[in-house]
Amino acid sequence: AVVSTQSTGDDTVPKQPTFDMWNWEPNEMLALLEHMFIDLNLNVEFKISNLTLKKWLRAVQANYRNNPFHNFRHCFCVAQMMYGMVHACNLQEKLSRKDLGILLTACICHDLDHPGFNNTYQINARTELAVRYNDISPLENHHCAVCFEILSDPETNIFANIDSETFNEIR
Repeated sequence: AVVSTQSTGDDTVPKQPTFDMWNWEPNEMLALLEHMFIDLNLNVEFKISNLTLKKWLRAVQANYRNNPFHNFRHCFCVAQMMYGMVHACNLQEKLSRKDLGILLTACICHDLDHPGFNNTYQINARTELAVRYNDISPLENHHCAVCFEILSDPETNIFANIDSETFNEIR
């Protein structure tokens, strides 16, 4: 997919708040997420190879369930809105590249492997997630754990080339 980054007011430009996320197929959403990382120079900041970035994004996509709301399209919508806000508010001049990378990564991973039922349900139904996380934000803990499981694979670890202090800050 060819991605334009000009501010035209067009709903096909990912920097715009009017961007229409419903017009994109999953492979195009992957390409747009990759573009966001590259446009913000996060690939340079974190020394991420193009192949690792692509594999990480595919692994993230594979770990979103096909449920009515908390799915890969929702992940893309949240990430695109943050990307648009970064540009609309000129946050690249106010936040460090590291912080922008943490922010975009959190947006992309924020609902990984969401089962489609909220924390109250998880706790009241005594689900495996509620038990595992002792009823303390079971979904949020799970999303974060899945994110770091993906990052534990050398082929999908977009943070493999940073120092341990920076990784600990991200973690």
